[in-house]
Amino acid sequence: MRAALSDTTVLSNFAHVERPDLLQVLFSPLFVPPSVLQELAKGEELGLIPRCRWDWLEVAVLTSTEARRIGKVEEPARAAGESTKESP
Repeated sequence: MRAALSDTTVLSNFAHVERPDLLQVLFSPLFVPPSVLQELAKGEELGLIPRCRWDWLEVAVLTSTEARRIGKVEEPARAAGESTKESP
């Protein structure tokens, strides 16, 4: 099996169709950043995401360089909603 890194959207989508087990079959291990587990828990608490067993997920703490490589960390200017282009 292949290892993979997932975000909350993918896990939420599989939870909504009651098939997160498919991810477990396809990817081993399936890594998630700690923030994804927090978002899943909050979504379940608010009733936005169906409750599922997520104890099979592997928590991976990414360095900022690794996170930028996969596009999960926005540059500070972009995170604040500002343009990254210089003004004339």
